[in-house]
Amino acid sequence: MDSSHTGAGFAPRPLLALVDRLGPCPHAHQWSRYLPAGVLKMKGATAAAMVSLASQKDADLLTRSRGRLSTGSTTCSSPVEHPLVEAWPAPSEHPIAGRVWALSQEQEGCRLVQDALDAAGSNEAREALACELHGHVPKAMRSPHANYVLQKCIATMEPDSFQFIVDELVSRRGLVVHCAKHRYGCRIIQQLLKHARPSQLDWLVDVFLEDL
Repeated sequence: MDSSHTGAGFAPRPLLALVDRLGPCPHAHQWSRYLPAGVLKMKGATAAAMVSLASQKDADLLTRSRGRLSTGSTTCSSPVEHPLVEAWPAPSEHPIAGRVWALSQEQEGCRLVQDALDAAGSNEAREALACELHGHVPKAMRSPHANYVLQKCIATMEPDSFQFIVDELVSRRGLVVHCAKHRYGCRIIQQLLKHARPSQLDWLVDVFLEDL
């Protein structure tokens, strides 16, 4: 679901998020061998080169951060800070602020929310976006689009920050079992098994067994 968008202003974000995931040592990831050489070179690219790949909307943000981008070093001696992430707007100023839940229910909108979570510069920024999902977990886990947003929350946020997902699943009798059996909900359970704390999983398992 993290595919690129054709709309102006959003096309570069999945690529930039992928480059950021490579970290300071791109070749340490086995999957990096399947990436085009140009993507790996972006880790040592200048801000001007990055701007040439970005849309005009994001280009201004990159230009303002030009001085913070490492230029010319392709070694893994120190991390290369991502200018877009570092200069990301405050949560209240984010383009999708106030529309997270509505966008999450749409095919294209859910991609925008996932991209925003990937590109957010801190766990606090992700929390500010995810708070708009509070109270919607039961519906989101059944949605063919919003379920991907819940998965992204679990994969990118600290366990305490996605506790609201666990709370809403266990708050309604039988919902954990239903979620585990649902074609989309089962993906939420899979992500929780990967990223949740043991105490969170213990609670889910206890409720699951009670509801069987």
